[in-house]
Amino acid sequence: MSDILKRIHSPASVRNDPNGNLFGAIPWSEHEAIERAVEIGITMNDNQWDIVLFVRDY
Repeated sequence: MSDILKRIHSPASVRNDPNGNLFGAIPWSEHEAIERAVEIGITMNDNQWDIVLFVRDY
């Protein structure tokens, strides 16, 4: 399960660094996100990007 899904399903089980970022989260780019979406059969649209960017900034 990805760090983000762990955070959503069980917030207490995910550790944060002193800045509040997910501890050990893997850095990513929009290009990598698109590649991952293609791998799992998702076409990214504006609504999905809104969610991804919201969660990233949270």
